[in-house]
Amino acid sequence: GPFQVLTSDGIEGSKAEPAPGYRFKAWYKTVGDIDTPITGAEAVLSATLAKEYLEKDGTLFADTDYTAEFEADPNQTYEVSYVSNDETMGTVTHDLDSGLQKLSTDGVQGSKAEAKPGYEFVGWFRDGDNAGVSSEADPGAAAFKAQINKDAEHTDLYADTKFVAKFQPDNSKQYNVIYTAKEGGTVDPTANEGIQ
Repeated sequence: GPFQVLTSDGIEGSKAEPAPGYRFKAWYKTVGDIDTPITGAEAVLSATLAKEYLEKDGTLFADTDYTAEFEADPNQTYEVSYVSNDETMGTVTHDLDSGLQKLSTDGVQGSKAEAKPGYEFVGWFRDGDNAGVSSEADPGAAAFKAQINKDAEHTDLYADTKFVAKFQPDNSKQYNVIYTAKEGGTVDPTANEGIQ
């Protein structure tokens, strides 16, 4: 409730609690559009500092607004990895995006799948639940960003995610072996067809 304008008794201060993914940055005294930093303030704005920065109207205390500012916590990170299901069949061009701040997908680059001769790219899938990401070998970063895991406890935060490029033998790449006998004998079989 309102306090007597002659005293600062009853001011207790306040504690700034950052939401997941954020950290406390600073306390400010706000007057109109002007924020004045409160020197020495920690996440807990002490009663002493709150009293020291009180707004005054002449010699009387006046309404005072304090604002806690938060910022993205660079120490709360996740990583996105890109792997091949079998490197003898194909590879990926980029394998890891690390140090990504949990509040955004900024920095997610994506990757490109490259099939080796005799194999074909099937698609990109999210590891764990096998959710399809794209059937394109190079779908662009946006396709991966849309499929990044969310933190189980705080669904507004992103979490470690692995994407798997799946490859398989290319059935269109087949050959045949023909066996021919010259005069005076036979061969059996005469062909091996559809060999990969």
